[in-house]
Amino acid sequence: MNPMIRKLDTQDIIPATALDWRVFAEFEAPEYSDEGNAEFKVFIEFEQTKAKLSGGEYRIWSAFDGTKTIGVIAIKRRCTLRCCL
Repeated sequence: MNPMIRKLDTQDIIPATALDWRVFAEFEAPEYSDEGNAEFKVFIEFEQTKAKLSGGEYRIWSAFDGTKTIGVIAIKRRCTLRCCL
């Protein structure tokens, strides 16, 4: 696999947020209340994500294996992300 990473485009929002939800539901949702889960689901909805992108509030990238979305990362403005390998 040789993934390609690029900034999220509007046409990529639905597969990216679907991946976000699947991963959240499996690994995070059990730790949250029903209200917290519902809030996260609203947070990643198409229109919310589109507004975050167009407003510059978040920078979002996706990783792709061909046309399949295999990863998503979002950084809120004025934050720093550091990765170590």
